Amino acid sequence: MDNLDKYLDDLLLFMANEIEDKSFQREHATFNFQLSSSNEDGDDLKEFKNIVNINNNDIIEQILMKAINENYINTRPYCQKFSGIYLEDTGFKRAKAIKFNRKNSKKKILTNSLDKFIAPIVIPIISAVIVAYLTSNIQNNQLSNEIEKLKRDIEWIKQKK
Repeated sequence: MDNLDKYLDDLLLFMANEIEDKSFQREHATFNFQLSSSNEDGDDLKEFKNIVNINNNDIIEQILMKAINENYINTRPYCQKFSGIYLEDTGFKRAKAIKFNRKNSKKKILTNSLDKFIAPIVIPIISAVIVAYLTSNIQNNQLSNEIEKLKRDIEWIKQKK
């Protein structure tokens, strides 16, 4: 995945999270990504730039155009360029898929570390404890049998005297 695709994913996640966090309807939520040569960028663009740490407006424009061309976002017809952006259904679905995949990859990291590091250590320890318990239990039973046999022998000797 190249940087542009990663930034596109970040853009879609940003927009979907904003919609969900503010309880907007997706069809009515509008974002302001208006690019400006001065420090008058759109409000949402400022937040997005802070998230992805990009200050180059050319890269931002590439990300926005890629999202528009792939039908993830669209612009309102009455707005200036990139000021009336809304998230399309395909963009929202992709954001959900990205969020799901990132959550699952974190789970996989935890599961893989369990499988690779903890299980090979814990399973032999538990096995050793079980074997030691069983061995000591068997030895205790044998010892009890020997003691019982000795008691019988002592009783037999006493009766013979």
